[in-house]
Amino acid sequence: MSSRRITATDLWQMSRVGQPEPDPAGRFAIVPVTTYDMETNEGTTRLWRLTTDGSSRALTGADVSSSKPALAPSGKKVAFVRKPRAEDKPQVHLLPLDGGEAETLTELPLGVAAAKWLPDESGLVLAVPLLE
Repeated sequence: MSSRRITATDLWQMSRVGQPEPDPAGRFAIVPVTTYDMETNEGTTRLWRLTTDGSSRALTGADVSSSKPALAPSGKKVAFVRKPRAEDKPQVHLLPLDGGEAETLTELPLGVAAAKWLPDESGLVLAVPLLE
């Protein structure tokens, strides 16, 4: 068995798991996973649904970074922050977990940092930058 030290390249090739957003009923969690491209020096985050039986399913594509998941209290939809291109400001999107495409909810000039559901699921509270 040969051994070698972990290199910086090894670390950049590892996926990074972010803060999970658990389902209130305990059936699954939405987890952001970031992968990095050393040539472009950029990371892309995808959202994954991990169930308690160990299965997983990608919720968002690898072509656009999606992060900061906020699972609705019902567990039926997830709001998240997406930044389609480097020059775009991140905006809140909504994805139904029973199928369908993500819908853009905001078009704020400075973007959105994060979203959190109200307890009765009647709306979202947004964290937004005030200065550029």
